[in-house]
Amino acid sequence: MQLLAPIILIVGFSAALYKTLDVWPIAEYTLQKQGMHQAVAKDVTTLRGLVDKGQIAPQQAETMLQQKYAVN
Repeated sequence: MQLLAPIILIVGFSAALYKTLDVWPIAEYTLQKQGMHQAVAKDVTTLRGLVDKGQIAPQQAETMLQQKYAVN
């Protein structure tokens, strides 16, 4: 019984957290691992999401990044 209770708690908490939101999106992590600054990586992933949904055009996303971060 002393072994069974912790196993049940672990399984219960794991099941409860299984379908929660990502704490740190994998796309943002990958960009940061490649050397991109945290704020830029967050903006890039946000803009990619908007482009994927069709809310803005890819050229608009490029322009927005260039204006905000003065990238050439």
